[in-house]
Amino acid sequence: MRVPLANVAWMSHAALGARRWRRMTTRVAQAQERVLERIVRPNAATSFGREHGLGTVRSVDDFRRSVPIRRYDDLAPWVDRIADGEAGVLTAEPVRRFGVSSGTTRASKLVPYTDSLLREFQAGIAPWAYHMFRRHPRLLAGTSYWSITPVGARDAFSPGGVPVGFDDERRYLGRAGRWILDTTMPVPAGVARIEEMERFRYATLRLLLEHESLAWVSVWNPTFLTLLLEPLVERHEALLEDLAAGAISDSTGLPPDVLGAARARPERARRLREVIRRRGGLAPAARDEDGRTLYEQVWPRLALVSCWADAAAADALPALREHLPNATVQRKGLVATEAFVSFPLTDDVSALSLGSHFFEFCSADSSERMRLAHELERGGTYSVVVTTGGGLYRYRLGDLVDVVGFERGCPLIRFVGREDGVVDLRGEKLNDRFVSERVRVVLERHGLDAAFWLVAPCRDGEEDLSYALFLELARPTDGSELAGLSEDVDRELRGAYHYDYCRRLGQLGPCRVFQIETGANARNLYLAGRAELGQRLGDVKPAAVDAFDGWSDLLPGRFL
Repeated sequence: MRVPLANVAWMSHAALGARRWRRMTTRVAQAQERVLERIVRPNAATSFGREHGLGTVRSVDDFRRSVPIRRYDDLAPWVDRIADGEAGVLTAEPVRRFGVSSGTTRASKLVPYTDSLLREFQAGIAPWAYHMFRRHPRLLAGTSYWSITPVGARDAFSPGGVPVGFDDERRYLGRAGRWILDTTMPVPAGVARIEEMERFRYATLRLLLEHESLAWVSVWNPTFLTLLLEPLVERHEALLEDLAAGAISDSTGLPPDVLGAARARPERARRLREVIRRRGGLAPAARDEDGRTLYEQVWPRLALVSCWADAAAADALPALREHLPNATVQRKGLVATEAFVSFPLTDDVSALSLGSHFFEFCSADSSERMRLAHELERGGTYSVVVTTGGGLYRYRLGDLVDVVGFERGCPLIRFVGREDGVVDLRGEKLNDRFVSERVRVVLERHGLDAAFWLVAPCRDGEEDLSYALFLELARPTDGSELAGLSEDVDRELRGAYHYDYCRRLGQLGPCRVFQIETGANARNLYLAGRAELGQRLGDVKPAAVDAFDGWSDLLPGRFL
C-alpha cells in the first residue's frame, strides 16, 4: 500500500500548485506582474541590479527600459564571475549548482541554479503531476520511472567551487517530491553514478524488471527509453538469472543504494522466462497470439509515457509506439535547462507555467514590440524570453512556440523548434556556428582543401542514428589525409555538452565520413536537394549542420 499512498500524497500536494496556477489563468497580466516583482525586488542590490537600476523598477515598462534582451553570450561575463566564486552577482541568493546546456558560441553554458529557480520549476511540475493523475487515475496504483541519466564526469566543480551538472532530475522536485518518488520508483538515484553506459542500462533495466506494477514513465527524448529497454532482448538470460537471485551482474563498484534495491523475485523471473519462451524469437515490437508486444507483456500496467513529442523528437515516436501501442504518449511541455516554460495540461497540449517565471514573447516573423503572456494571439509563432529567479533577466531562450489556444486567459503552446540553427534529433542540440568552427579546425589539422562539406545525420536501419561529415575535396587524394578524420571530427563535436551526452548514452553512434566524388559539384547538388525537400532556392542558406538524414542517397560517394 505504500506506493498508492505516496502517489495520492503527491497528487494532493500537487493540487495546491494546480489551484494556484488555475487562479492565475483568470488574471494573467496581474499574475505575471507579481512574478516579476518577486524576482526583481530581492535582487536590486546585486551587481547586476545596481548596474541596471532594478531598485527603481516599479512596473513592467520600467523593467523593460532598464534591462535589454540578452542571449547567453551577453550574460556569460556575469556567470563567469559566479563560477569564479563571487557572490551577489546576478542574485542575492547563493548559487547552489550550475546546470549545463549546449551553447551557441561556447561548447557548453553554465546556468545558475538558486533555491528560487528550483521553486519556479516546482511551480510547473505541480500542476503537471496533478492533471496527469487526474486524467489517468490508474497511475496512482502503480510504480513509476523518472528519467535518471548518468552524470558522466565525477566531482565537477567550477573554479570557485560551485557544483556543476545534475545527476538526477528529481532534484527539481523538492524534498517532499523526492521522498515520494523514492517511495514509488524502483530505481534509486545511485544509478546516475554508474559512468559506464552499458552497466547503467543493465542495472536500470534489471531493477525495473522486478516491478510488474510499473504504470508510467517520464523521460526526455523517446529514444532514451527504447535504448534503455534494448538489453531485455540481448541479455535476457543474465537479467532473469539476476532477477531470480536478487543480484546484479558485474556488481563491482556499483553504488550501495543500487545493490540494496535489488530483490530476489524467482516467481517473477520464472513468468518472464515463460513469456520469452512462448514468443519464440519474435521481435520485441511483434504481437504474440494475445496481440501484445514484449514490453506490454513484461509491464502490462504501463499506461503512460511522458516524453518529448514535438519538432524533431516526433521522428522517434513511431518506434516507441510500436513497442508500447496501448500506452498513452504524453507530449512534454517546454522545459529547458534555463527555465520551465510550459507543462502538459492534457496529453497533447501544454499550458504556459504562469507561476514559474516572467515571460515575454517576440513574434518570430517580424521585429514588432515584445508581447506579454496576456497579449499573445492564437495561431502566432513566438520566440520565448524569460526572467527567472536564477538570475537570467530578459533572456532569449531561442525556442519557438505556436499558440494553439487558451485555457481561460492562459496561452496553450506547442514547441516547434529552435530559432538559432540548432539540429536536435536525439537531444544533441548541435549548433551551426559551433559545428562550423570545430570542423574547420579538423580540416585544417588534416591539411584538407574542401570544395564542400556538411555535417548531417545518417541512419543505419530504423533507429540507429549517427552524424556524418559529407566531404567533397577540391582535388583527388590517396586517402592518407583522411586517416582518423571521423574520430577527429567526433572528438571535436563531443566538446558540445548535449552531443557528448547523447554519444555516452548510446543515442548517437560515432561520427562517420562520407567522401563525395571529387568534381561532383556537391554544392549545387545540395541546393537541388533542399529544393526537392520543398525549400525555395532563394531561402537556402549555407549551413554547417543539416537535419535531413538522406544526403547519402542524394550525393554521389561512399562512407569511409
